[in-house]
Amino acid sequence: VLLNIIEDELPIGQRGWLAVMTKFNKRAIESGRPERKQTSLETKFKQLVKTTKPTGNGVCPPEIKRAHHINSLINERAGTCDLGDSDFNDADGGRTGPSSDDDSLPQPEPRVAVARSARNEAPPPHRNAHGTAMTGLLNSLSNAFDPAVQRARDEDRASRSLANTQLLTLSQQLRDSQATNKSLRGQLFDLRNCMYEAHRTADRAEMHLKMMCAAPGPAHPVRSMYHNLPKHKHQSYRWFVDGGESRAWLSDDDAEFQQGIFEPNEGGSLEGFGNYCLMTFWA
Repeated sequence: VLLNIIEDELPIGQRGWLAVMTKFNKRAIESGRPERKQTSLETKFKQLVKTTKPTGNGVCPPEIKRAHHINSLINERAGTCDLGDSDFNDADGGRTGPSSDDDSLPQPEPRVAVARSARNEAPPPHRNAHGTAMTGLLNSLSNAFDPAVQRARDEDRASRSLANTQLLTLSQQLRDSQATNKSLRGQLFDLRNCMYEAHRTADRAEMHLKMMCAAPGPAHPVRSMYHNLPKHKHQSYRWFVDGGESRAWLSDDDAEFQQGIFEPNEGGSLEGFGNYCLMTFWA
C-alpha cells in the first residue's frame, strides 16, 4: 500500500510526503491499523531503496525492485522541475492518474517552472565519463596508426634488440676472459711449482758440494794397486790356444817388446799368431 501511494504521489518535498502520510493514514483507519508519522513512512521507503540488489544468482524481492523503480521516477521528476523550497506541491505534477483523495487534500497555488541555463551547462556525470572514455579510445587508435609513432616504435624496438645483442656478446666475452684467466692462473701455479722444485734441487746440490769441500782428506795417501810393480815395466799376458797362459814383465829396452812378437816372417806370416794371444798392461 505504501509503495502504491508513493508511486502515485512521487513526493519530492515535505508537502509530497505530507500527502503520502494523509493517504496512508486514511487507508490505515479504514483497515483498522495504526496510523504512522510522516518521518516513519519516509524512513521506511528510504530503507527499501538503500537495500542493495543481491549479486550472482540471488533473487531480488519484488518490493525492493519496485522501490528502486519508484526512486528512479522521483529522481527523474526532480531533474525536470524547479524546486523553489521544500514545500513544493508534489501532488499536482507527479500524479500518473486520478486519485480518489483529491477532494480531501488542500490545493496549493500553481507554480511556474523556470528553465535555467545552469542545468544545461554540465552534462550528467555518466555521460562525461562515457565521453572521456570514447575520446581516450579515439586518441589511442590515432596514436597507434600514426606513421610517426610507428616509426619511433620500430626504432625503439631495433635499439633494444641491438642493445640486447651487444649485452649477450659482452657477456660471452666476459665468460671467455674468465676462463682464459683461470687457465693462466693454473699454468702460473704449475710454473711456480717447477721453479720451487728447481730451487730446492739447486740448494741440495750446493749443500752437497759444500759438504764435500768441507770434508777432511784421508790420513794416509792412497797408494796405487800397482805400487809394487817395477817401474818402466809392462805386464804381458799370453793365452795359448791349447790352454794355459803365461805372464811376463817387459821393459822398454827389451828387443822382443821393441820389435813385437807379431812381426811377419820372411814368408809374410805372423809368427805365433795362431798359437797364443798377447795382452800388455802399462804400469
